Amino acid sequence: MRRHALSLVLPALLTACGGGEEPPSLTQARTDTGPQRRALATLPSVGAKEVMDWAQYKFPTLFPGNPSSQPFNYLGVDYTIRAYSTGNYLGVTASGEIYGLGDFTGGQLQSFGKISDWTNQIQADACGVYPSLCSPGGGGTGTLNACAQPASQALAIGNRYTLNYALTMSGAVNGSGEFQTDALVEAATSFEGQSAVRLALTQTNSLNIPGTQSSTIKLKQYAQAADNGLIRHLGNESETSVVVPVVGNSTTNVKTVNTPPFLNSEFTLQPGQSLTRTNGYTTTTTTTVAGVTTPPMVNNSSLTETVSFEARETIQVQGRSWDTCRYRQVDAATPNVSTTTWYIVGRGLPARIVGSGSGTTQTTELKSGTVNGAPI
Repeated sequence: MRRHALSLVLPALLTACGGGEEPPSLTQARTDTGPQRRALATLPSVGAKEVMDWAQYKFPTLFPGNPSSQPFNYLGVDYTIRAYSTGNYLGVTASGEIYGLGDFTGGQLQSFGKISDWTNQIQADACGVYPSLCSPGGGGTGTLNACAQPASQALAIGNRYTLNYALTMSGAVNGSGEFQTDALVEAATSFEGQSAVRLALTQTNSLNIPGTQSSTIKLKQYAQAADNGLIRHLGNESETSVVVPVVGNSTTNVKTVNTPPFLNSEFTLQPGQSLTRTNGYTTTTTTTVAGVTTPPMVNNSSLTETVSFEARETIQVQGRSWDTCRYRQVDAATPNVSTTTWYIVGRGLPARIVGSGSGTTQTTELKSGTVNGAPI
């Protein structure tokens, strides 16, 4: 199947507040803009507004909120500036020179080059900065729909989720299993130089499926709260332990950095609407088998997917009735493989997931769960 069970059951559970952030620099923020970074929509032009909008998206701790732009003349030079509650300033001259002033520049007016130096990066992040541009199916207005909780409510620090699922596979591969997920919104922190909230999650799989072994997965996910209750996903770190007969235990550690971070804009859709997006990833993987660790493997990749909000419907799952939002997800690289997820209205937690492709159907259903100790 296209995804393992863990990624299928993780809801939109990430938000952010606080945390450290490094000052913007050419080496930190400017990266290659190859195919894995290409935005789905191209901005008609990049000027002072787009530069400062992007800086707010990329460095939200340094440049919080969205203050209005103001004209300003200093030593005979005309600027368009924004003043932030942190005491920091951004300014762009009429000729396209970018300047910053504040604690992050040591209190000195500092040049950050020209708009043209940053145009490729800003275009690559266009979907993150302006999510509505990446909703060619007519959705993605930027307003959270009824299918999920706002980030601030769903993942206040200290929230705890326990979810128990049953899994069955039929067709070319047959089998069954269960897995239990324990997720804690752990702390405000930083990830890749950006403020974030960390979600610590442990999933235990007990599987009776040919070619599949039971395992324990430990995952730390990082994200930020975005406008309109949405969530900006930054990346994650995972550790998977598998008992390998004869050879010994195997542990795989994977760090994934989303390039660029992406929003859960699918929760802005209305029934019948869809969006298409491309998400880029950089993954670093190390594996230890019987005490021997392999050299790290770094891989850059991308995923283009279309997500459709098909319908609002009531379904029966494991003897219970749920009011749900039915979504369908298809990857451009594997159009014959699809995942349909029924999210519990108001929670964004999957009640049922059905993945199909390569002659196999995988069905995952919620058996029980709690949120902060209270049954769902």
